[in-house]
Amino acid sequence: MKALLILAWTCFALECVVLVMMLTHRGGDAASKGLGTFFALMMGVPMVIAAGLLVWGQQSGRKGPMVAGAALTTLPLTIGLVLGAKGLVRKAARSISLSKQGRFADGRLTDLARAIDRGDLDRVKALLQGPPPDWKARDAFDRTILGHAVTRALDFMDGKDAHVEAVRLLAKAGASPAEDALRPNDGSYASWYSLLNTVAGDGSPRGLAVLDILLEAGADPDTRSQYDDHSLLFETWMTVPKLEVFAKHGADLRALDGRSDRKGYSLLMNAVVYQQWDNAAWLLAHGVSPDVKGADGATVDSLLKEAREAGVEEAKAVAEAVAKARAAAR
Repeated sequence: MKALLILAWTCFALECVVLVMMLTHRGGDAASKGLGTFFALMMGVPMVIAAGLLVWGQQSGRKGPMVAGAALTTLPLTIGLVLGAKGLVRKAARSISLSKQGRFADGRLTDLARAIDRGDLDRVKALLQGPPPDWKARDAFDRTILGHAVTRALDFMDGKDAHVEAVRLLAKAGASPAEDALRPNDGSYASWYSLLNTVAGDGSPRGLAVLDILLEAGADPDTRSQYDDHSLLFETWMTVPKLEVFAKHGADLRALDGRSDRKGYSLLMNAVVYQQWDNAAWLLAHGVSPDVKGADGATVDSLLKEAREAGVEEAKAVAEAVAKARAAAR
């Protein structure tokens, strides 16, 4: 029991130090200070109860209050240990997962994947010398070597510019930007990790660079969405920089939507529907007609009118740009 009391009072003393630090901290904004005070008060209540139980137990010689007080004082430590253990498990699981990625039956491809992981471009170039490897071979995660490199380039935590360059080197060496590079298309839901859908949907600067590389290597700029009956240009995550990359590689800016609820809508109409005003201005500047009519009778004019009536200020500027485009076309 003595050892338990020593542990309990030690934890109590440490928690007191933390509580004082939370109450006296002067850095950060008002919200951070307020949050620190709130947690300090929340922490202080069980600390007072724990101290009372410990004192009561010691003075009365009763074990119950001492055990209860010790449990309260050691609770933060226990929670910290549990959370720390969970973090270690997650890290271990991630390490195991990463160790399986890039493991091919062909040792040369495995060496190539490991060089890509390290960002060792000299080694990547050396391994690409000689006869081309089997670009269709797959690792333990069912990715091709190009799919592996793309995955590493887009990794939010560990992606580097060197990984983007590795994608470029592979494409230059002959790796085909097949849509199933990330997962075989076996008809299952899991196979819907198509290459261009994944890369084009990425919002990082590295994603834009990889998109340019893949389209340069022969990926279809008019690739269909994996979710709807239209090209990727109609996706809600489409931006002007992405439009520029797709247009650079010959994407059809006159494409029409095949969705049943927006059948026949142009890219310009789609941009107005989603209030992507920068996209709309860019599409007008690049010759997309403002005179397309959807299967439901909607036009750019009717969609802009709805937006203006809803109080969307940006719609007015696009409407003016539409009028100028029509005037210039006469």
